[in-house]
Amino acid sequence: MIYWQLFWLFFRISLIAFGGVFGVLPELQQVVVDQYHWLSADQFVQSYVVGQFVPGPNMSMAALVGYRIAGVGGALSSIFGIYSGPILLLSAATTLYSRYRTFSWVKRTELALRPLVFGLIFASTALFLKQQIGDQWLSGLLLGVPLIWLHWTGNLGAMACIFLAGFVWWGILVLGLPI
Repeated sequence: MIYWQLFWLFFRISLIAFGGVFGVLPELQQVVVDQYHWLSADQFVQSYVVGQFVPGPNMSMAALVGYRIAGVGGALSSIFGIYSGPILLLSAATTLYSRYRTFSWVKRTELALRPLVFGLIFASTALFLKQQIGDQWLSGLLLGVPLIWLHWTGNLGAMACIFLAGFVWWGILVLGLPI
């Protein structure tokens, strides 16, 4: 019974946890600590902190909470619960898109969303670069424009651009290479 309760708890939480566990921590703590008294507040916080140190998605704390409550079976129930919701939603969305992608309104919607997605990616990239570059905007511009051009013309893949930019920027900042 406890395995089913853990599965259902984390399944419900996963449906509202877009972007990670941060937004659902209060609800998760309310259920695990206050409602069922499965863990103390300290144990819950410890599970969260350890989950942040573990490589991978920040939802890995679900396994720690489940393990503390019901051992290995609890960890497995929690993991299946936290990941099955998004997998089911994504599978349903992919199935619907595959079925209706030839409809004109779906094509128009996809085309209309492209500038929005591009703008969001560009804005987050610009903010990240501004924080990293600081006063060395000219160096960033001299590095960025050629890499963008190389990628745009198909001469350099996205991952190669990322690694090359990181390596060159490391050379500029750490080794003090003049640009």
